[in-house]
Amino acid sequence: MFRLFKKKKFSQEISPDEIFLDARNGLQVRQDTFEDRMEIPVSSRAIVLVGVVVFLFISLALAKAFSLQVMQGEVFAAKSEDNRLVASPLFGLRGVLYDRNGIALVRNVGTTTDTEIAKRTYASFDGMAPVLGFVSYPKKDRSGNYWQTEYVGLDGLEKKYNDVLSGVNGQKIIQVNALGEATDTYITEEPRDGVNLTLTIDGELQDASYKVLRNALREGGFKGGAAVIIDVYTGEVLALVSAPSFPIYALNEEDGTQKLAEAQKDDAKPFLNRATSGLYSPGSTIKPFVALAALQEGIISPYKEIESKGLITIKNPYGGPDTIFRDWKVHGYTDMREAIAVSSDVYFYAVGGGYADQKGLGIAKIDQYLKTFGFADTTGIDLPGETKGLIPTPEWKIKTFNEEWRLGNTYHTSIGQYGFQVTPIQLARSVASIANGGRLVVPHLVQTVVPRVGKEETGYQVSTADLQVIREGMRQTVLSGSSPVLQQAGFPVAAKSGTAEIGVRKGRVHSWMTGYFPYKDPQYAFVVVLENGPVDTSYGAGKTTRDILKWIAEHRPQYAGMERAEVFESEEDLGNQFQSGIEEGVTPL
Repeated sequence: MFRLFKKKKFSQEISPDEIFLDARNGLQVRQDTFEDRMEIPVSSRAIVLVGVVVFLFISLALAKAFSLQVMQGEVFAAKSEDNRLVASPLFGLRGVLYDRNGIALVRNVGTTTDTEIAKRTYASFDGMAPVLGFVSYPKKDRSGNYWQTEYVGLDGLEKKYNDVLSGVNGQKIIQVNALGEATDTYITEEPRDGVNLTLTIDGELQDASYKVLRNALREGGFKGGAAVIIDVYTGEVLALVSAPSFPIYALNEEDGTQKLAEAQKDDAKPFLNRATSGLYSPGSTIKPFVALAALQEGIISPYKEIESKGLITIKNPYGGPDTIFRDWKVHGYTDMREAIAVSSDVYFYAVGGGYADQKGLGIAKIDQYLKTFGFADTTGIDLPGETKGLIPTPEWKIKTFNEEWRLGNTYHTSIGQYGFQVTPIQLARSVASIANGGRLVVPHLVQTVVPRVGKEETGYQVSTADLQVIREGMRQTVLSGSSPVLQQAGFPVAAKSGTAEIGVRKGRVHSWMTGYFPYKDPQYAFVVVLENGPVDTSYGAGKTTRDILKWIAEHRPQYAGMERAEVFESEEDLGNQFQSGIEEGVTPL
């Protein structure tokens, strides 16, 4: 027994009852003791696999930590620093705009020593919006950070010279704590102000011209208008007016932005610069240029007279009704000077298209010469949005109407009708070339600026004698022709009037007046156009021009080449001196 017990106790053998489950303790019996389960040990292969996976994860984590802290440490340190330092712009002042007399037309109000911006404020002169334009200011998001950090010129000189007027922003660094509170400030770059510009514009003349023009629209029933005064030798623009216009000084007011938005929706188009972008049929203002082309081509002597009976009739070669081309009145016999002065349509029908024994220029020569004189092209004025106009030609008619060119089209083009279109600034430059001897200057509104780029001055060859004929015809327009109202200007003026019929029924007109002064020693050319008025209006471009010139005689006599004491005291005194017939070679050469 003892041996059996001992053997059993220390035996390495395992009896079956230590291995097998009691059959009575099955799946339905004592499941909580797990006596019915068999456990299998985890294989060494699985342990190795788990170890490899854990090792890879740890390796990737260590590699990423190495990359962030060692390889890209400087980058993320800078980002961390940026989270602690906030950059904010410091705005330079935008350049001030002065008129030719030193009056500030646009200046800055407010401070730029912190992150607030200075506002543009405008002198209280009327008619300045098309010239000066306006700006869009730097803008903040909802968090108070600037997303637009520049002033942006949106129109006029503010847009054209935006790069010159704009200052250079500086930068301020603000140190903040974890709560976003500023703890220190550093200025890393000082702002620089923009360039101040002196304009050629006379602010007071611009204001006075606009008021005269606005009154003309009201009195004459016109829908719009423009006026230009330009130095015939330098191209400096003294006045460039478009009406109706937005009172730019309204932007000084608290609700200025709202007023601006309302004006931009106005059907009267107060932001259309009619002086540079308005296209109009020039009417009879084109006749001096057609006459000059005829003299250049040698198709007529300035002394030859052509009779106007009030119309000409062109026989129909196919036996149908004849075509009648009417004059605005019966003029009788007129030579070139008188034809310009009284604006004889028949004379220019004959010179332009030919009639009876008079050879005409023909549309090809008309197109060629008028382009030489500066039409159908931009002038290069330093304002955005200039348009170039149109001289109608056979090619244009085919393209536009798919119709052949007819003689009547040449007749109508010769008197500035049909599809002919010019801008006021374009006509002013061309008239200036008559006054200065054939030079096509580049109109501009800025005196002091970096070297001007764009168009350069050009010219055309013309004889002095031919030019003198045209000048005398334009002078005679004032003395005894279609524009006697300009005898009231206060100083001697050469001019040419024009009336361009518009619309199918011809019940509306554009009214024109153009010319230069003073007559003996030309210095300035002018153009006035009143847009879309009734054909029977009694207040046209002639009276408008007179009122502008009278203001010049009174307030700027130096522009007329005289001192204030030389201004004529009365219309009667002026008329007596001019009608004497001994002045300035007005009689034929």
